Amino acid sequence: MNKFQQTMLTKFGSNVISIDGTHGLNNYEFELTTIMVIDEFGQGYPAAFMFSNKKDANVYRVFFESIRQKVGIITAKTFMSDITETFYSAWLQVMGPVTNRLFCSWHIDRAWQKNLSKIVNKEKRAKVYQTLKVLQEELNEYVFENQLLTAVKLMIDDKDTRNFGQYFKANYMNNSKQWAYCYRKYTGINTNMRLESMHKTIKYFYLNRKTIKRLDKGLHTVLKYIRNQSIGRVIKMVKGKNTVSHQNIFKRHQEAKASKFAVQVISESSWEVKSGYNTYSIYKLLQSKCCLLVCRACNVCVHMYSCTCDDFKHNCQLCKQQIQQQTDTLYKFI
Repeated sequence: MNKFQQTMLTKFGSNVISIDGTHGLNNYEFELTTIMVIDEFGQGYPAAFMFSNKKDANVYRVFFESIRQKVGIITAKTFMSDITETFYSAWLQVMGPVTNRLFCSWHIDRAWQKNLSKIVNKEKRAKVYQTLKVLQEELNEYVFENQLLTAVKLMIDDKDTRNFGQYFKANYMNNSKQWAYCYRKYTGINTNMRLESMHKTIKYFYLNRKTIKRLDKGLHTVLKYIRNQSIGRVIKMVKGKNTVSHQNIFKRHQEAKASKFAVQVISESSWEVKSGYNTYSIYKLLQSKCCLLVCRACNVCVHMYSCTCDDFKHNCQLCKQQIQQQTDTLYKFI
């Protein structure tokens, strides 16, 4: 972790900490563990690396203690890792508890598909997998809890799915808040795909799909990658960049222009926006923009308003209701 990474970890580590490991960079079975934060553009930035031939809580505790010596205690709101407890148990000992402890959705999906082989009947296997995905993506907590109990009971009562049902009950019944989407509101993260993308970039573009024989070359490659990422961030800050998050905000702006919402003023800092049969409440939190993740047409950032719609709750980006309200307010002012 260099000085630039220390600054990024200190600045953005209080929001989301994402951690994962990758192997295959060298012939000595050393795994590269990466801690990643999410910057103001909604993009991932690697804040610290570790090469280690061991993968247990003691090694990760040494890793986190080294970080704590440099930047102090990082009090993160959200901690995302794979479904093992080694990462989080070490973080808990060194940095303390977090508000949201989440499992990466990709790791959950991979574990489910791997264990679905317990169901011999292919049709029932596909049906169970479909049921689990519907469960995972359900956004209403009350509906999710009822469907979860029903699904587990049906799987255990059926002799063809009983083994998988018992596995699911033992491993996922009591920790549903870590993998269900309905408990991820306002966290702004769902998977470790930013980390997966970084690992693939290092393997396929920096190493040309080759497994290197010397560990020092792997370290050199990682340092080269972080140097390029740092330079890219400086350029982005100076010149600006149309990131994926900016593109999504612009898409919502276009959708808001093409939609017809009824905006009702409740107070100076709250509104109700009606869309079809749904009514959403919008609240103004800041008087001016505080970051660079803005709607360029409306000149508002993602932190200026909050909305009760599912889009804002789960993506933490400007939604079309917020944009419509801002546009309507500006139009009345003019």
